[in-house]
Amino acid sequence: MIPSILASFLDQIRDLRNLDSQNQLSLSNGNITNGQLALLTEAVFFSAFRIYENFLRDAFLNYCCGEVSSSGIAAQSYLKPRDTVHAELLIQSGMKFLDWSTPTQILERAESYLVNGAPVKLPISTKQHSLLLYKRLRNHIAHRSKESLEEYKKVLIHFMTTVPLTIPDPGVFLLWKKPSKRDYILLIVLKDLEDVAREVCK
Repeated sequence: MIPSILASFLDQIRDLRNLDSQNQLSLSNGNITNGQLALLTEAVFFSAFRIYENFLRDAFLNYCCGEVSSSGIAAQSYLKPRDTVHAELLIQSGMKFLDWSTPTQILERAESYLVNGAPVKLPISTKQHSLLLYKRLRNHIAHRSKESLEEYKKVLIHFMTTVPLTIPDPGVFLLWKKPSKRDYILLIVLKDLEDVAREVCK
């Protein structure tokens, strides 16, 4: 099950990469404007983050049911659920929903329900800072509030070392790259999400 969950995730991210490439080509051909490209890039990021959340949920719940990783190691869970639906109900308890996007909550959940937090804890903790930045970016795209803007500025500072005089829209920011780098921010994000997923399923 875990290998198929990973394969599905990687397929979906590949499709988003292809969509991004098509969008870039459309700009080069004059079929869309820079503003339209920024909006499309924002949508690609938002979709990727949602796909990542769904992947992490599916992988975590399957590990709680004792599923085996791609390398053949069976996860050890403190829970004894009947299936993934039951596992989610047990973890959810009285909460309205489970947050699968905040790294600290994922780490706490891994420590609570999986022996030694394995195999989820290490990959998430290794990329914890980056994943938190991506959540802040995701939140600003979704809400565009004063609160989300302050968190978004932290993302800008991390990548650009300073907050620009004119705050770029998220889609514009996702297309930004350092002169010394080949990839723009969106591609860096997609690679990080892929790396986390591979390690979680390793």
